[in-house]
Amino acid sequence: MIQQWVQMANSAGLRLRNRWLFVSDIAVLPIVVYAGYAIRLEDADLGDYWPNSIQFATICVLFAPLIYVSLGLYTRYWPYATADDFARLFTATVALVLSTALVVSAIGEGPALPALGEVRRPPLGAVVIILFSTVAIASTPRFMLNLIGARLANQRTPGRHASVVIL
Repeated sequence: MIQQWVQMANSAGLRLRNRWLFVSDIAVLPIVVYAGYAIRLEDADLGDYWPNSIQFATICVLFAPLIYVSLGLYTRYWPYATADDFARLFTATVALVLSTALVVSAIGEGPALPALGEVRRPPLGAVVIILFSTVAIASTPRFMLNLIGARLANQRTPGRHASVVIL
């Protein structure tokens, strides 16, 4: 079934390249931030936390390209990625969320930005939810590419698992 999807995508001229991973990583961050706050506050209306969530999402989107590119996430060929590459993805995501939380907390303790009004420190529970959600969402397409690459590699080498008779 996976092979059929890959063949259909290739025949349609669609190839998932690192630039699409970059776009999806950046595009999904505001959604993850909103979801993290909504889950933590147990309400879709964030109330007094709207300015904080907007600030968190904005800083996260600004920091993501810097951190992800500097740690080399888009120089990997993910169908053949190793465990070290996935560890680097986890490290980059932790660095992104924690640095964003520290900057938002520092701004929350300092002077308020007039455009956002009063900004609070982000709730710790929301930061933890955002961290795990970002790791899961960023790693899912990469794991799928890795699984597809491994499956296709096994299909290309049919004699790889030959029986051996020991006398």
